[in-house]
Amino acid sequence: MKRDIDQIRSILFEMESSRYNHFEERLALNGILERGTDTEKGRANQVRAEHVRWMIDDGLLSLVSGCSNYVRVTAKGCDFLDAVRDEGVWERTKRQVAEIGGNTTIEFVRTLAVGFLRKQVEQRAGLVL
Repeated sequence: MKRDIDQIRSILFEMESSRYNHFEERLALNGILERGTDTEKGRANQVRAEHVRWMIDDGLLSLVSGCSNYVRVTAKGCDFLDAVRDEGVWERTKRQVAEIGGNTTIEFVRTLAVGFLRKQVEQRAGLVL
């Protein structure tokens, strides 16, 4: 399975909007994923669960202390989400990633997004950052 940066961004947005601020690794809490028995839903659950595990590996999420099934967004995850929050910045970031072949690290995606965000602030505010 290949890592999907849209999936990662989507999971972070869902967690941010969750009333719990954390969810089960199985992704059943608060409607993050529909439970289902058909193959398509099962595959979607597998993909999302694997992305959550990768996000834990990368430090965007962490297991809640004392609870093996719950994860929360870390400060690093909040920073990533803030960097990619703006839709225009996100689209430019994805285009740039596609132009370099589509394979990159989460940290590089964040760095690109911060660069585009910085340019946006410089243009709008007339500041040099």
